[in-house]
Amino acid sequence: MTHDGHDPEDRFGHLDDSLDESGTELREAGAAPWLAQQRFVHGMLRALNSQDASAREARVRALMARLQPANGWRGRLAAAAAVLVLAAAAVWVLSTIDRLPRAEAMVAQALASLHEPIDRAFELQLDVERGERQQHRTMQVVLHPGSRFLITGDTTFGAFRAGCDGEEVWFEPQLAIFRSALPLKEAHRLTDRLGDVLDLGYLDLDTLLRRLPADTELRCVGREDGGIRVEAIGTVHLRRFDLRSVRMLVDDRSGLLRDVEAVAVGERRGARVEVKLRFRHVSDRSLGESAYRRPW
Repeated sequence: MTHDGHDPEDRFGHLDDSLDESGTELREAGAAPWLAQQRFVHGMLRALNSQDASAREARVRALMARLQPANGWRGRLAAAAAVLVLAAAAVWVLSTIDRLPRAEAMVAQALASLHEPIDRAFELQLDVERGERQQHRTMQVVLHPGSRFLITGDTTFGAFRAGCDGEEVWFEPQLAIFRSALPLKEAHRLTDRLGDVLDLGYLDLDTLLRRLPADTELRCVGREDGGIRVEAIGTVHLRRFDLRSVRMLVDDRSGLLRDVEAVAVGERRGARVEVKLRFRHVSDRSLGESAYRRPW
């Protein structure tokens, strides 16, 4: 304490104008280092708590301008300390801004979005390569919780519709005499007849997402268009195929599964088969449960 009862570190408190952007002319000897420290503390607090990037940059520049090393060794020491603290703060801020969420959490969000009572429409592109034969198909798929789905597309035999109401799987080709329906638990009999173009394992995104954390190593690899890109490293074994590569784009806020790309490899009638598939979210709809029932 000084003879007048004040803290020696606060003897220039009446000159503290840290909230004044214009600055104050210094008239008391020795006040500069003390005021520099005060302005540094106030400036750092305001700069780090501001959400406005341009305003934050302007304040940091003003703060550094006030800490010019023209006030002796104490002023130079304060300026050096300011630079070190600002550098450390910048590294911390950048590391928190760019940090990606956990991949397992993003997959859990995508799984939860598939369980919302909404009819989600996707475009499904299939590229099937078996030996020298190649096929490309584009289908429209609508998924609903409870193993309900609708598919429209084309095969070598013409246009078709297929679906499931949660209990029965049905297939209706252009030639009505070939339409058929089976209990869901016997759906493999239908897909065995239809071949690579319509394998219901492709449509079971719910099971796929549940198996990814157990069968593969998940990692978030970056941000794209408001979403998080997640990659699965490993193999997911399906009934007739092994998924060797899975990449998905999950909406950063809603958890919506916006895009899925996968490569599946298997064998059919002694020939190696490779399937590249891509789901792309198109829209959300409200169809009602009757839309998934067999239409005949």
